[in-house]
Amino acid sequence: MTTNLKFIRLKIEDELIQPVNNLAGIRDELKADIASEIVEWYLNQRKTGHVHIRYFSSPKDSDYQGIWFHPDTIKRAKQQAADDQQPLNRLIYTALARYFEQSI
Repeated sequence: MTTNLKFIRLKIEDELIQPVNNLAGIRDELKADIASEIVEWYLNQRKTGHVHIRYFSSPKDSDYQGIWFHPDTIKRAKQQAADDQQPLNRLIYTALARYFEQSI
C-alpha cells in the first residue's frame, strides 16, 4: 500500500536511478520495493562488515529526484545515518552506488 511509503528527495544522477527503474520494470515491482531492498542490502552489508564506512556525496550538478521507500527501511537508515553522523540522503546515495558497483 503506497500510502505508508516515505518520500525522500536527493541529488542523484540519471545513470544511478535508471537501474532502479529498470529492475522495477523487469521484476514488475514498485520502484519503492527495489529502492528499499537496495538500502536494506546496504544496511545488512554494513552490519556484517562486508562494506567499509565510506560515504559518497551526490554530485552537485545532479538534479533532485524523489524516491519512495518503505517506512521501516527509512527508520533503519535514519538510525545508521545518525550513528555514522551522515545525512540520510548520503546514506541512500551510497547504498545505491555501492549496490550497482558490486553488481557490475
